[in-house]
Parts: sequence; C-alpha cells; structure tokens
Amino acid sequence: MPDLVAPFESKTALLALLKAPKEPVGGEAIVGNSRWSNKDLEPTAKDQRTWTWYNLPLYWFSNMFGTAGWTAASSLIAVGLTWQQAFISCVLGSLISATMVVCMARPGVMYHVGYPVICRSVMGMYGSYFFIFIRAVICIVWYGIQTYYAANLMSVCLRCMFGHQWARDFVNTLPASANVTSQQLLCFFLVWIMELPFCFIHPTQIRHLFTIKGIILPFTTFGLFAWCMSAGTGLSSADDFSREGTDSGNSLGWAVMAGVNTIMGTLSPMLINQPDLARYCKQPRDAGWIQGAAVLGAKTVVLFLGLASTASMQGQWSQAYWNLWDLLDAILDHHWTAGARTAVWLVSFSYILSCFASNFGSNSVPFGADCTGLVPQYMTIRRGQVLCAFLGVAVVPWELLANAKKFLSFLGSYNIFMAPLCAVFVIHYVCANRGNIHVPSLYDGSKNGLYRYWSGVNWLAVFAWCSGAVMGIPGLVGQYSPNLVSQAAINMYQMGWVLTFVTAAVVYYVCTLFWKPKVFPAGFEELPATWESLASPYERDGFFDGEREVVVRSPVSQSMEEIQVDVAEKSGKGETLQDQKQVAESVALIMSQPQATFISTGNGTAEAFNTHNKETSFRKTATELLKAYENDELTVEDYAKAAIKRIQDRDPLIKAWAHFDPSSVLEQAKTLDRIPKDQRGLLHGVGVAVKDVIYTKGMPTQYNSSIYANDQPEVDAATVIMLRAAGALILGKTRTTEFAATTEGPGTANPHGTSRTPGGSSSGSGAAVADFQAPLALGTQTGGSTIRPGSFNGIYAMKPTWNAISREGQKIYSLTFDTLGLYARCVEDLQVLNEVFGLKDDAPARSLSDGVKGLKFAVYKSMVWDKAGDGTRKAMERGRGILESCGAEVQEITLPAEFDDLPKWHTCVLFSEGRTAFRPEYQIAKEKLGQSLIGHVEERHGYSRRDYLEAFDGISALRPKWDAIASNYDAVIIPSVPDEAPLGLESTGSAVFNCWTTALHIPFVNVPGFGGENGMPIGLSLAAPRYHDQALLAVAKEEEVDYTKTSTLADRLLY
Repeated sequence: MPDLVAPFESKTALLALLKAPKEPVGGEAIVGNSRWSNKDLEPTAKDQRTWTWYNLPLYWFSNMFGTAGWTAASSLIAVGLTWQQAFISCVLGSLISATMVVCMARPGVMYHVGYPVICRSVMGMYGSYFFIFIRAVICIVWYGIQTYYAANLMSVCLRCMFGHQWARDFVNTLPASANVTSQQLLCFFLVWIMELPFCFIHPTQIRHLFTIKGIILPFTTFGLFAWCMSAGTGLSSADDFSREGTDSGNSLGWAVMAGVNTIMGTLSPMLINQPDLARYCKQPRDAGWIQGAAVLGAKTVVLFLGLASTASMQGQWSQAYWNLWDLLDAILDHHWTAGARTAVWLVSFSYILSCFASNFGSNSVPFGADCTGLVPQYMTIRRGQVLCAFLGVAVVPWELLANAKKFLSFLGSYNIFMAPLCAVFVIHYVCANRGNIHVPSLYDGSKNGLYRYWSGVNWLAVFAWCSGAVMGIPGLVGQYSPNLVSQAAINMYQMGWVLTFVTAAVVYYVCTLFWKPKVFPAGFEELPATWESLASPYERDGFFDGEREVVVRSPVSQSMEEIQVDVAEKSGKGETLQDQKQVAESVALIMSQPQATFISTGNGTAEAFNTHNKETSFRKTATELLKAYENDELTVEDYAKAAIKRIQDRDPLIKAWAHFDPSSVLEQAKTLDRIPKDQRGLLHGVGVAVKDVIYTKGMPTQYNSSIYANDQPEVDAATVIMLRAAGALILGKTRTTEFAATTEGPGTANPHGTSRTPGGSSSGSGAAVADFQAPLALGTQTGGSTIRPGSFNGIYAMKPTWNAISREGQKIYSLTFDTLGLYARCVEDLQVLNEVFGLKDDAPARSLSDGVKGLKFAVYKSMVWDKAGDGTRKAMERGRGILESCGAEVQEITLPAEFDDLPKWHTCVLFSEGRTAFRPEYQIAKEKLGQSLIGHVEERHGYSRRDYLEAFDGISALRPKWDAIASNYDAVIIPSVPDEAPLGLESTGSAVFNCWTTALHIPFVNVPGFGGENGMPIGLSLAAPRYHDQALLAVAKEEEVDYTKTSTLADRLLY
C-alpha cells in the first residue's frame, strides 16, 4: 500500500487542499479562470436552476411573516409615529420594495449569475471588490442579529418547557451594561449550533426550507394576531398612538418619510441580494411580478398585523411590546396555563424557523457568494456560509438591538449606502446597457476586457454612488450627535432611501449620456444594443451565438499579470526551460485560437475543449473536419448547417462575404455526403471561401466593381476546378477592394476589433477564416494582400512561389506579381492545400522531429525597417530570443545595397502593368472606375516604358541572389506588417513590408502569435528561396509548437 501524505506536510499540498474546486458544474465547461471564477461563481448550470414560480414568493412570505417585519412595524410606534403614519409608511415602503425586488432580480434571472459577478459589470472588475466587501460586512451583522432574534425566541421556548426553573432559577451573572442576559447568551449559542449544519446546504437545495417556512409562518402570524385582537382592546387604543405622535411634533410628511426609510432599512439587505437567489430560477417569470406582488402584499399585511397587535396589547397592558419575544413573554406572564405555554411554544418555534430561513437566504448565502467573489481561488458558497456563522458571533448583535432608536439608526445608516448602490445597478442595467451583460467578459480581467473600464474601476458608477451616499451622511452624524447638524440635515436623513437612490440614479444617468459605457466586447461593438439581446431568446445566457462552447478564458493562468509573476518565479526558482514553455504554450494556445474553450490538463498546460457538438463544428480546422468525416462523427450537411448559421449570425457585423447562398451550400453538402469514402478527395466536405476576383461557376464574380455587378461566369477558375475535384465545399465569395487593386477598404471588419481593418484586398477571406466562418480561404497578393490580413487577423497566411499555382480565371492586376494566397488556422491545413494545388519542391522537405532545435534562421529587418512600429519591433526582438532559447541558431543579416531599390521597383512595375490591366474597363465604363485605377491607365504615375524595363530587369536580377542568400538558412524571419491593424475601415493598411518580397517571387508564410499595444494580433513571416514551399511549411509547422506559442507568452508579458 503506498504511503499516504497528509495535505499539511507541505505548503503546496496544503494550498492545493484549501483551493476551491474548479470542476465544471452540471456538465458545462468552466467559463473563467481561477483569478475570477470558481464553480460557484460560474453561471448557474441548467440542471441547477431548480427554483420555480412559487419559491421566491414563499421566500418573501417567510421573510415578511417573520421577526424583522413584526419588529420594524412595532418600532415605528415605539419612536412616536401615529398608527396612520406608520401604516402609510408601510404601504409606500412596501410598494417601493416590490418594485426594487423585481428590478434587482432581473439581471440574476436573465444571466444566472450572482451579485458579486454582476457587480463587476457595473463597478468594474476591481471596483466591484469594495461593494462586495461592504455587502459582506452587512451580511455578517444581520446574521448575528437574526441569530439573536432566534435566541430570544429560544428563551421563550425554554421558559414554556421548564417554567420557573428557566425564568427564575437560571441566575443571570452578566451586568446590565452587557445588554444581554446569561439566558439569552446560552440560547444564542444553542441557536447558533442548530443553524450551523444548514450552512453546508447549497442554495440549490435550501429552497425547500423557504417553502416550508412560507407556508407555516402566515398561519402562525395570523393566529397570534387573532389572539391579540381577542385578548386585547383591538384597534380602539390605536388613537392613543395618534395623540402620542401629534404630541411628538412630527409633521405628517417628515414622519412618513422617516417611516419609509425605516421600512426600506428592513429590506435593503434582501434587495441587493436578489441576484444571488434569482440566478437559480428556471424562467424569468419565476423572479418577476409574482414575487413583487408577494412582497407588497405580505409586507403590508404583516406590518398591519404587527401594528394592530401592538396597539391591542398596549391598550390592555399599558405597554408597547415592540419585540416579538417580549410580547410572547408578556403573554406567559399574564396567562401561565398549559394551553398558553403550548401555543406560545409553537409560535416561538415557528419564528425560530423563520429566523433560520431568513439567515440563510438573506445573509449566509449572499455572504458565501461575496466570499467567492473576493477570493475565488479558495472560497465557495458553502465555505462562506460557515465563515459567516462564525463571524456573526463577533458583531455582538445585542448591542445593536439595545433599544429601538439605536436599531433604527442602524437600519437608516445602511440605507444611505445600499440605496445608491441599487440605483446605480438599475440605471446601468436598464439605461446604460439596455439589459445586456456579456457573461464571458465578467471573467475577463485583462486590460482589454469589456468591464475593465478605467484601471479596473467604473469611476462614473463610483462617483454616482458617492453622490447619493453623501446626501445622507450629515443626517447620519446627527443621529448620534444631534447638536452637530442642522434640522435640514436631519430631514434629509429622514428621506434617506428615496433621496440617496434618486440622487445616485440621476447622477449616473447623466454621466452615461456623456460617457457611454461599452455594451459589447471587441468584435461585437457595432451590433445594435437592443433590450436584453444577449438574453433573448431565453437561455442565451449572455453569450453570442456559438460563443458558449468557445469562451475566451483559460483556467490555466489567472491573468496576464499573474503569468508574468509565475514565469518570473519559475525562472528564479531554477525550473527548467520546459517548465516555462508549458506555461508559454498554454497561453499561446489561447491566443492562437481566439474565442476557444480551454480546460486544464492538470500539468500546467491547457488544451482546447473540442466538443462533438454538430452546431459548433464550424470551429474545426480543415484537418479536424476531415477526421470527423472519416470517423463518421459528422456529415458534410451537419457542418454546412453549422457554417451557414455562423455566417448568418456574424456577417452582419464582420461583412466578410460578397456572395453567400445557403441553399447552394446545402445542395453541395448533400451531394458530397453521397460520395463513398474510398472516392473522397483530399478536401472532402471542407468549407472554402473564395476571394471575389476568382471565377466561380454558379456564383457571381464582381471584383467589388459596379461594372461587373451580378456578373456570373460560366466556368471555374483553375484553382476552383482543383478545389472541387478535391471535394471542397465552396461556401461563397468574399469581399475585396476594387479589382483587388486599391487600399480603400470594402467595409469588412477585423473580428478581433471591429473598429479596425482586417487588411489588404483579401480582407474578406482573412476575416472569414479568423472569425470561424470558413476553415480555409483563397486570397491573392500583388503587394501584401495575403500576408497583411494574415497578420492583422491572427491566422496563418501563405503566399506561395509566384506562378506555382495557376492563375487562370483570376483577375490580373500585375502579371509579374499576382499570386494566389492561402489562408488557414493551422499549418497542417496549409499543407493539405499545397497538396491539392500540386506544390512540390525539387528535393523533399527534411523530416523535423525536435521542434526548431538545431535549425538555422536568419533575421532580416528589411530595407524599410524605419516604417516598423513598436509592436513589430518588439515582436522581432522577442521572436529571435525565443528561437534561441528553444535551441535554434539565429543570425541577423543584411542584404546587399542593390536590394534597397526593390520597393520603388515594385511600385513602378505594379503601376505600369496596371495601365494594361484596367484599360478594357477604362474604355467601356470609365465613370465606374476608381480614380487610382484611372490614374494607372492615364499614366498619372509618370513611369515611362524605360523605367518599367529597368525595374523589371533589376528585380529579375535580384531573384537568384536572394535564393543564394536564403538557401543558407532553414528560413528567414521578416516583418509581416508595420504594426497591429490600424483603426478605421477606410484603408486596408500599408504593404510596405510585403511588396519587396512579392517582387522576388519567393514563398513566405505569416505565423501568428504576437500582439500589439491594443491587444490586436501581429505576426512574423518566414521566407525561403523560390520553390522551397514545402520545406518552408515544414519549418513553419515546427515553429507552430516552439516559436508561435512561446512568442505569444512573450508578447503578453510585454503588454
């Protein structure tokens, strides 16, 4: 039998034991990482949404028909209100409460997350900590108070059972200044011990206690009321309260406002707690108007019952018993009979259950939720409930309840802090966000996260909360030192809840008019923010279509800041490079597959969480699709339907497609499914997007020109012929610039940030692959229109050797430069495309099995290095360092001075050949041709034929010289772009780093993996001699493991 090691024998084992469980709940994947989430902070899984339409109303019944409701009502009279004023206050307070209950429950029931998580959307990822903390403190206080209430009731029960032995023989040894007797203290701990086991019950099951309590308590309360009416003077003595209230000098308005403030004070904790319970409801209606009606009706009724009972018994005994246990003790004093003792015991025990249920639903569960929000790595709701029970003892609740005025001051002081918080929550949800909460962003604390706001805090919301709270602070001071403040301040405090709520609401609403918060994250900014669009249809649960299975989080790394710390610690502790690479590769995996789901492998790495869900098959790479078809896990029609839905959902935002016909896609898919396995092609059933400058039979080819609007060729281009022969599923035509010859964007947006260009004339193809609308796509490159979109969109892009793939049927801009371009999300997919198109090297690519170790790389910054931005400069620097750390030999090189003329020669050849390419369109429809293209034909560029020949011959002479230099290395690393994608869709960006390589006819591949200052992707390119395409891809595939993933880590540490 192996030796067992106790968890406390090492610090690591102990911490592992203490950490909160991270396993998925209800079979659903974890959304967040351990910095921001654990299983209790995750959105409530469907199988845990167990609360139905009657659970919350019964919860409110159990709370309203309880000690707090009875005590607050009676205490209004104890401080001088007339019974009419008290009743008006009750009705108004109950009406406000009912409205707020429904409003505060709405986010929880629609998005199934609790207060601590919703608070992040309002106050910011870090700003939420303070507001979670203050609620947690109040929960502790109320837990102690409710336990003390139950203790006094327990004392009554014991008196009923033991009579004089309890009431007289149990000697009190505590002084009067303690504000608690020995009997009460003993009962307090007896009740506390009875409550403790319930703290281990999860909120999904605690509803049964509320149901039982909600049924029993109304009968108990009405029974007590009936006895008070029968044994007392009824309502006839209520007029005595009216005279007392008049004598106190209170005007009707201020008296009512003070009463409303008190009533709201009894409910403020439960208002802010609503999301913590509503998240477990099955349907929105379960937390809707029914529970609001329950609050209004039950609160009004029980307050009246308490008022009437107090009035009736004061008329009989000439004393107001505002505490329920005092009333029950008084009943025993006046009616010491077996029947009375039994009845009082039943009433007391029923109200003890009431205190239990109130403590769990209003205090321990919310406190547990707050603990998970503050320390998700170590706390769960159950652990928090147990901690709340222990801390509830420390607040010494009997001191707060020593007299009515002190208790009311406590309630009022809570109002001025909670009311403005409720106001900010409501305005943010209803007005600022139009009912939309993006749930994945609630677990994203990175600087680019939706709810990061300003340094992690929504300062507008904080300012509004402070503006509301400050209105009540002078009056709060006056409650304890009346001589220090004016009567106006006292009056403002009497309006506490209403005044602070309205002030905060107005301030925050005005602020959001000037500084509108973002509603949707990057990539979705341009979607219309309609009411609760992220919750409609119900069970969308705050995820965009297809996003639920592909959440942008990893449980491996807590945050970018923590990754930096982790790697620094590893380096400092002498851990191996392989240890550091595990972390690096995990982070790189996340970035290289944006919006993918990840799970921890348990060894410090992450793996993509690939489901066999047909609806999400659009996220598979080409090779994954081929494997799924081969294993009969998927049909082409299944994939086609998933791809169609993805495109229909996303294209209104990304605008990648010039032509897309779902019926044609489905028809192709059904035909492909009828092909026997032994007759399938290399790309059987794999979706391919085709740039709209390539002839595609059955689809229009329009070149983004009105001259060719709806023009439909009768033949396929050579590349499309080969794709169809390989069994590819042609999805449609992607957007391009006019004739793929200008830099004026076609309106396509970058999926990583829709306010930025996806780059190049192949914008649509690059964006479609990056946004999981197609696994493969065809583009073209004349300057940089394949590589630039690859870098800007964070995907693999290949420009093969010039003329290695037929260009027949492809609109030509420059005969000398135009090359077909290829897009994919992994190198293996590019290799399959190369095989389909027949790309071969003279010598087979050597077998590589040890990553980049032993490979020889050159780094060439290029003759236009002065155009490089900060992101590209740092990517080149980091890329070199990482290759060297992985065992590669890296040498920086410079090219002979004659290569410096390549950029200008490229421009000369391009413009000169453009005058030939666009002359037909110029002659038949000049008015429909762009000005830059007209300029080519009219030779506004000023290049002569001699200039053209000089440039043409000069470039030709340099091509073999490049081959000779590059052949000394396995690959040459060059920049792909100046920097990350620029803002705006008007321009596709600069091709300055691509044009000279295009002129040389060489193959090169963009390898994604870095990011810029704004979190947008940046890639680096690998280049090789002409017709070394397969060898280049073999090197790129090794870098897919060693280089790309590690460079991603370096980039994340950098920013």
